[in-house]
Amino acid sequence: TEEKDRVHKKALYEREGVRHYLIADLSRKIVTHYALHDGAFKEEITENEQLELDGESCSFQLNVADIFL
Repeated sequence: TEEKDRVHKKALYEREGVRHYLIADLSRKIVTHYALHDGAFKEEITENEQLELDGESCSFQLNVADIFL
């Protein structure tokens, strides 16, 4: 459920140091990206844009509009 994803999982992933957490909202056609900065998630909402994530061992690119075709 949305509450589980946005509250419980987010808190767990933040506490455990997960660097990036993405939630696709199918009804609103947006992706919420949580990026870990100084131990806390910063929220960014992406719609119809290219999302690029760079990690220590890999990078990831996602065209958000393609998810909702």
